[in-house]
Amino acid sequence: MTRYDQPLNSFRIEYNNLNDSDAKSISDILSLNYSLKSMSLQGNLITDLGVKPLACSLISNNSLRFLDLSFNFLDDAGVEWLAAALMSNSTITALDLTANSITAKGAKYLAEVLTRNNTLKTLQLAANNLEDKGAHYIAEGLKINKSLTEIDLRCSEIHPNGFGIRALKKCLFHHNFKIKVLKLYIPSEKEAWTNPQVQDIELYVEQTLSLAGDSSSSAEDSL
Repeated sequence: MTRYDQPLNSFRIEYNNLNDSDAKSISDILSLNYSLKSMSLQGNLITDLGVKPLACSLISNNSLRFLDLSFNFLDDAGVEWLAAALMSNSTITALDLTANSITAKGAKYLAEVLTRNNTLKTLQLAANNLEDKGAHYIAEGLKINKSLTEIDLRCSEIHPNGFGIRALKKCLFHHNFKIKVLKLYIPSEKEAWTNPQVQDIELYVEQTLSLAGDSSSSAEDSL
């Protein structure tokens, strides 16, 4: 493949039936281009087989900031490849994995990333199958992470009164004060979640609730 003479900053092919073979070709762009900052492959047919070469290219790429693989067909094996790449990648700041087939096992891989990666700021995991166990893994990763400011866990089979939610609450109250936006869909949950040291957390319940300045005492009592 010929190197690009003109800088390519953004690459976006969405809802175009791209398959794993196409993903392999696209991974060559990541390997050869050093100006690309944003890549969106949302809504295609990419599986774990296609994610593998993409993830491998992230290890050597030092320009990409945003990667969108939402609404594809990734499961935990694909997440494992991405997690391995993110252990060494120091440029990706936003990763969107919304609406794939990620379970608690995949969440565990990502939680490990959170303990070692200091670059990622936004992680989108909505509409997966994380369940309480996955939320618990993420909470464990957030205890150590110092870079993430936004995470989306909506519609991921997390029980509103389960141990995953309790782990997230405890983490935000006592360990992680960097998270500014937490997105959850928990119809029964109405109280503020924020530790007083965290200023602008937003909890997305049935609608966006601004919690800046709210008291957290009632929520802390429920831990």
